[in-house]
Amino acid sequence: MSELTKNVKPLDDFNWDEFENGTTAGVSKEELDKAYDETLNKVADHQVVEGTVISVDKKER
Repeated sequence: MSELTKNVKPLDDFNWDEFENGTTAGVSKEELDKAYDETLNKVADHQVVEGTVISVDKKER
């Protein structure tokens, strides 16, 4: 076991049902979608955006 993980304690009140179903306490998926749509920048198809790649996983290769 590594030094970084040996003192990790699971949260007593972690809700696995909410985690697995993708919901959060009292907030509907529609409300979350609306909040994201209002705060995130829109990117159109074929639009060029500038940025920095910070990681590439096996899925993206």
